Amino acid sequence: VSTQSTWGFQGQMDTFFLDTYKKIDTSYSGTITLQKIENAYTRVGKPSSEKSLQALKEYGKGPSEVITEEEYISKFKEGPSLLGVVALFMYIDTDGDGRINYSDFLNYGTIMNDCTPPPQGEMEKEFDRMDTNKDGVVEFAEFEEALKSIQKIQLPLISVLGPFLFLLHSY
Repeated sequence: VSTQSTWGFQGQMDTFFLDTYKKIDTSYSGTITLQKIENAYTRVGKPSSEKSLQALKEYGKGPSEVITEEEYISKFKEGPSLLGVVALFMYIDTDGDGRINYSDFLNYGTIMNDCTPPPQGEMEKEFDRMDTNKDGVVEFAEFEEALKSIQKIQLPLISVLGPFLFLLHSY
């Protein structure tokens, strides 16, 4: 592995982490509060005060405490987290409608594949696998289930979907 590709990979990861953080910290204040987490769960169609509190607890935080950008990125790099999964869903859902359509998914695959469109057939197959109710979109619950069974994803598709999917394999 050349130094350039290592820096490219690290740069892509850092940009991804920051971009997902901004999906939760919508006021760009540099902190994530319980209210912002609750808002994120509502935007993905799964309002849950309990899950929001649980997400804070993953960071060792209480209801009145905040998560900083550095804490979020550090935790995400350690492995899967509730907040990271919500942020990833919101990152892929480019139109912000609380559902991932095929265009969102293909766009995401292209970004993660150094702006090169990924193999269409593999992307279609993976999208269809995630869309368990076959309504043409992936809801948050379907997305969570897909991440729980990530080992079923075909190896070539993992490289297309992005280098950080390994972080979510044990979610």
